[in-house]
Amino acid sequence: MRRAVMVLVAVSCLSGFAYPQTAEELVSKNIEAKGGIEKIKSAKTRLTTGKVKGGRGRVVVVKQMNMRPDLVRQNVTIQGMTAVQRMTAPTAGRPSPFADAKIPS
Repeated sequence: MRRAVMVLVAVSCLSGFAYPQTAEELVSKNIEAKGGIEKIKSAKTRLTTGKVKGGRGRVVVVKQMNMRPDLVRQNVTIQGMTAVQRMTAPTAGRPSPFADAKIPS
């Protein structure tokens, strides 16, 4: 027990010599780990997927693809019905394709 306390005290004293990283250092390390800023800027598309489990066993699957400069395609699947929305920045926002659909309970 005494040895564990001594080790704990020594480690806590030595941790004062380690310098904390700044936010800029963390961001630059992250960018370099991903291949550099040029590789990140060369990416033209981003695909995001997700699944939401609701009540009564309902599952909603969402897929969104963002393409540069301002193109978005979003697929939403609810109980086997899929809605596809394509949007550009000036015309973003459309009525829901499920507004008149009869969804079984």
